[in-house]
Formats: sequence, structure tokens, C-alpha cells
Amino acid sequence: MSFSIPSRYRPLALVASLAFLMVAVTYASPVLYRLFCEVTGYGGTPQIGMSEEIKTSQTMAARHGSDAIPEHAHHTGHSAALPDLQARLVGDVQADLSWDFAPDQTLHVLPIGEEIRMTFTAHNRSNEPRGGTSTFNVLPASAATYVHKLECFCLTEHVLQGNETVTMPFVVYINPAIMNDELTQDVETITFAYRFFASDEK
Repeated sequence: MSFSIPSRYRPLALVASLAFLMVAVTYASPVLYRLFCEVTGYGGTPQIGMSEEIKTSQTMAARHGSDAIPEHAHHTGHSAALPDLQARLVGDVQADLSWDFAPDQTLHVLPIGEEIRMTFTAHNRSNEPRGGTSTFNVLPASAATYVHKLECFCLTEHVLQGNETVTMPFVVYINPAIMNDELTQDVETITFAYRFFASDEK
């Protein structure tokens, strides 16, 4: 006995099947999953960087309380109408990685609509080269959509020589549209959390 889907339900079934396939493929591939997270902000993963023109347009739109983006926008710098947020940095290291890793400054002023550069310091306590790769998350997760990484050291292997110490910078930009979202307009502090994992077999 065969089962057939009524014709009126076939479009819905097709859409559901395609959605399931896309999610399955995305989760099966770490590279695709990483791209999915960066583009959508899923799971507290910030979005990828944006052009200067788009940043300026979004700043102007936020000042006027609108999502509209002007066709011709010119960079005018930070607006006093946009409040500053606070950035909180957190650094952690997996137990089997012989590194020290911490932010150079835990709290930063985080102007909305401007690029801000913050740094961490990593030190290899061992006498041999050790490799590490970090994850990166944003809290609250609802703010991740509005966080754009312009420079970041996460998701890339870093090898430190024995007793080597390095500075690891990252640059972020907060989309001014964060002030127009009911889920994020009351956010005062955004936490940027890095965790390093060993990427070698030592």
C-alpha cells in the first residue's frame, strides 16, 4: 500500500524537506556550520565584517530611528545620540593546553557605530611549541547579530614557541540598529568570551 501526499500539502512538504536537508548538511560540516553562525549570528556567534559604506548608512538610520539605508551616506563619526555600551572580555584555556591567556584590560567603553580595538595576551608556559585554536562567543546571544568582527584571532590555529608571549588583537563594530531591537535596546554590557583549545597532540 503506497502513501501519497495530497496535492495541496506537497509545496509545504517540499519546503520542509529542503529545510531539513540544509540544516543536516550545515551541522555535518564544521566549515559550513561556522559560516552559518557568522552570517546569521546563531548561537552567540557575531557576524562577519562589513564595509565602511554600510556601517555609515546603518549609523545614520539608527539616529533617525529607521531601518532605511540612504543611497549616499558619508562617514560623520560617532554620534552623541548613540549611547556607549560596556565591553567585558573573558579569556579561558583548556586544561591540556599549557598557555596563559587573558585580556589586557577586562572592561572597555564600547561606542556604538565605531570600530574598537581590544587585545589579549597569550603565553606558552612550556619549553616546546604548542598550538591552540579558540572559539568566540558573545553574550547576551541576542546581541551577536549586531556584532561585526573586523579583525579576530579565533577559529585559526596559533602556534607559540617555547616561552613565547604574543599580543592578540581583535576589532569589532556594533551595528547601531541594536538600539532599535526590543530584545537588545536595554543591553548595557556585551561580553566577548574566548576559549583556547589545544590543536596539537602534545
